[in-house]
Amino acid sequence: MNERDRELEAFSKFIGALEPWLGEVVLIGGWAHRLYRHHPLARRLAYLPLITLDGDVAVPPKLKARDKDRAKDLLYIHDTIEVFSESLEELRNIFQTDVAPKLHPRRRAELEGAADKLFGKVDDTIREASRMAAGRKLSPERLAESSRAGLGEIFCS
Repeated sequence: MNERDRELEAFSKFIGALEPWLGEVVLIGGWAHRLYRHHPLARRLAYLPLITLDGDVAVPPKLKARDKDRAKDLLYIHDTIEVFSESLEELRNIFQTDVAPKLHPRRRAELEGAADKLFGKVDDTIREASRMAAGRKLSPERLAESSRAGLGEIFCS
């Protein structure tokens, strides 16, 4: 595989990662200028485009999450709670002594209310998250209950 193919493969993966938000974000910077040259109205230039190794994206201040994407964030939270289930008390102590004192009061209140806000009622997003737990028998109710309890244990005093 040559250098150009590797670059295009990396760019393709980058765009794939942005796929859920492609209708809301704008590609800017070096890659945008490289892509401009492929547009039918673009004029051929004698020099190569500026090449950068990063991808620059302009994102709106409030990026909307799709339900499926949100279902993944909720399943990740559930699975993270399970991974650290034997250390929740230690995590609560770290939050209360090291993290919470450095947070703005509104941010701290958001975290302390996250358990109920995210998992307070079983909705379609939680149902979708439970279906994503392939190979596991994870009911939406169990996902919500264990996640709410774990987050509550960490963030509530």
